[in-house]
Amino acid sequence: MSSNTNFYHVDAFTTQPFTGNPAGVMFLDSKDQFGDDELLHKIATELNMPATAFLLYKSSGDGSIAYEIKWFSAIRRIPICGHGTLAASHVVFQQNPNVTLIEYDAGPAGPLQASRTADNSVQLDFPAAYLVGMGDIGEALKSDVDLDKILASALNDDVHFEYIGRGDRGGYIDMIVAELPENYPLEEAKVDCNVLTGLFPVIRGVTFTTRTSKDETFHIHSRCINCVPGLGEDYVTGSAHCMIAPYWFKKIGIEADGELKAVQVSARRGSMTLGWKKEEMRCLIRSTAVTFASGTVTLPE
Repeated sequence: MSSNTNFYHVDAFTTQPFTGNPAGVMFLDSKDQFGDDELLHKIATELNMPATAFLLYKSSGDGSIAYEIKWFSAIRRIPICGHGTLAASHVVFQQNPNVTLIEYDAGPAGPLQASRTADNSVQLDFPAAYLVGMGDIGEALKSDVDLDKILASALNDDVHFEYIGRGDRGGYIDMIVAELPENYPLEEAKVDCNVLTGLFPVIRGVTFTTRTSKDETFHIHSRCINCVPGLGEDYVTGSAHCMIAPYWFKKIGIEADGELKAVQVSARRGSMTLGWKKEEMRCLIRSTAVTFASGTVTLPE
C-alpha cells in the first residue's frame, strides 16, 4: 500500500525563481509518518534539496493555524531552519487566504511563529542569540586549532577579523560568526568550504559578515558556510541572522523599534529585513518566497 502526499518546491528569501534558497515542503497525514525520522531523512535525501520541511497539522482557530514542523537535509536532521520555515509558511498562507498567523511546534527548537504582513510578505518570529567568545560556552575546539588562520584560509585571504564568536544558547552554540572589516568584498570572495569541514562536529556552520556602508540598500552583507561535510555553502540562512541581528543592532546603533536590512551574497543571493525584540530575545525575519514547482510524492504505508 502507498499514499500520495503533496510536495512543493519553494525558493525562499526572494521574489524570483532560481534565486534565494530552495526548500521542499511536505504536509504529512499521520503522526506515524511525522515521527519516523528515518523515513523523513530518506525523503529529504531523495528530493536532495538544501532543506525539506515536514509539517503535521495540529489545530486551527480564528485566523490562525498550528503545525508540528521538522527539517531535514540529505545529510542530517536540521536543528532549526529559517528558509525551510519561510518556504512552509509561504505555502500555508497561499492555501489559506484567511489565515494570518501560523504557530509551529518545532520540538527542540521551541515554539516558532510566522505572520502574514500588510504587504503579503512573511514575518518569522525565531529565538535570537547573543554572540560570546569561543571558550565561553559549548564544546571547545582542539587546543591546536588556529581559528583565525582557518577562517582566513577559507576566504583565501590573509584578512584580519574584527570579531569571532559563537551563539550563546540553543541551536546556535555550534555556529560561528566572523566579522570582516567594513565594506569587505565578500560577494567576490572565492570561499573554500572544504577548509571549514575540519571544525565539524564541534562547529556546524560559519557566517562571515561585514558592515556595508557603501551599499545604500543593505546594512550588512553575509555568507554562510556549512561545516558539515558534503553541504558546502548555504544560499540564504535565516537562523544565522538570528545571531548577527542583535550584534549589528548594537554595533550600528539601530533603535529597538528599527530594522536591519541584510543580504546574503551567495551565488543565488537572497535578502531579508530583521527586527529584534530585545527583552524577549526574539528575532523577526521578514521576507518573501516563490513557489517554483508542486506535485505529489508517493509514500509507503
